Formats: sequence, structure tokens, C-alpha cells
Amino acid sequence: MELEQRKAEFAAHGVGICSISYDSVEVLAHFAARKQVTVPMLSDPKSEIIRRFGVFNETILPSDVHGYGIPHPGTFIVDERGFIRDTYFEENYIHRLTAATILTRAFAQPPAARSSRQAADHVTVTTTATEDRVRPGNRFTLIVEVAPAPGVHIYAPGAERYGYHPLAVTLEPPPYSTAYPPQFPEAEIMEFPALGESVPVYTRPFRILVDCALGSRKELADLLSAGALVIRGRVALQACDEAECYAPQEIPLTWDLVLEQMDTERVPERLQRETASVMRPA
Repeated sequence: MELEQRKAEFAAHGVGICSISYDSVEVLAHFAARKQVTVPMLSDPKSEIIRRFGVFNETILPSDVHGYGIPHPGTFIVDERGFIRDTYFEENYIHRLTAATILTRAFAQPPAARSSRQAADHVTVTTTATEDRVRPGNRFTLIVEVAPAPGVHIYAPGAERYGYHPLAVTLEPPPYSTAYPPQFPEAEIMEFPALGESVPVYTRPFRILVDCALGSRKELADLLSAGALVIRGRVALQACDEAECYAPQEIPLTWDLVLEQMDTERVPERLQRETASVMRPA
């Protein structure tokens, strides 16, 4: 569904999309008709291609009728010559990197989610995300954009060795969710000859990326009933200009997202697997 919704955005970057699973042609056709999916969905019922790509999930035993043969969930970006340009895979089976996040990472596509801006002392901070509607299991990216005032620099990670307060972002993820370490951009080096210091700083607007992966549908049941997800955090920084180093400050961050229900409808019983034998390699 998500690939279908983002199909035009991938096409704008010259990228065609398709999916592959161990599901039968009949199951995929049923799903495509029910959800009006036009993205090509390839059937690999014996997991032969899945094995060749090295993503066969070996942790699932043949005795698991419905699970045996599935791949580790992920995405390959393949160029026009057939070479794999990038891969996006998750350690936790329930997590899925969203298509919007891949568009942001792989093609630097600006996020479409609404943003919130606040002016603080010597800096403006804007929060946005790769999307504003998420589901259980989604891994998406929260974005913090920081714009120093003219003539101001902000100390980057690594400046603490000189006694300064470096930029830091702390996230308070919802229950049963995971916040990954922030990804900071490369800093400039500012020389202070009189002090004998070479300090990493930011002098131009920059962005910090923080991934968040949501828990399962069962774990997030209470939040799902409300249909809303609020993620809070804070950014700590110290700003200076040519005349003065200002006191460190903390700026609160908030993301208000819509939490959607997952599609839990199963294919008709006649299309469901009856035995795992069809999944075993010849």
C-alpha cells in the first residue's frame, strides 16, 4: 500500500518499484484487487529468489506453516546497470522502514509532513518528520532543523573536549518504541589561535536526523484507540558569537503524529497455506 501511494515520488527520481514475497500469485492478485495496487508484486512461492538475494529468514522453522520461507523485510535500491546501490534492512522483524524515509535518505527528498518552528536565543529550531501518519512497526525519521542567527556558531559534538557544551538531541519515545542515536551532519572546524583550539562548530543551517521505530499493534493498542502519537524530546546547545559565549540552553521538541490502524484482513481461507512442504527447496 505504501509503495503504491509513493509510486509517483519514486518515479520522479527515475526509480521504478516492485515487491517480492513468498505469497502465491492468487494471494497477491487478491490483495492487489482489494487494495487497488498497481505496483508489480512478484511471487516467489519456493523462496528461490529470496535465497539468491541472501535474505531468507533462517530463524523460522519449516514447522511454521505460515512463516517458513519469508525474507528478512527490507529494500534494495538497484541502479540501471543492475548493481545494488543501497540496502535498507531491519534487525527487528516487526520494523519496516517507511517509503518516505527511504525517499529522504536515498534521494534527499524534502519531508512532506507539516513542520513546527520556534525561535530561541540566537537560534531558530524547526521540527518535522518524514511523514505525519504512521502505523505500528513503522521506522521513520524525525528531523530537527537548526538555524543559527547571523554571526553565531553552535558547538558540535566533539567540542566538549575543550570545555564547551556540544549540541545534543534527546528523544522520549512512546512506550514499546525505539529511538535510535541522532545522526549529526559533519561540522566545520573553527580555529581559536589565541587559545590553541580547533573546535567543531556549525555556522550555517543544518539538520539532525533521529529514527524512531514503533512497537507492535498489540503493544500500542491504547495509543491506537486514541489515533494519536505524541513524541517529545529536547535539543541542548551552546551558541557563541565573536564577542560572547552564551549560556547553554535546552529547547523542547514535539512531534504530533497520527497513529493509524493496520490492515489486518487476511486472504480467504481457500488461498491460505495448508502445508509448509511447498516452501522447502527442491
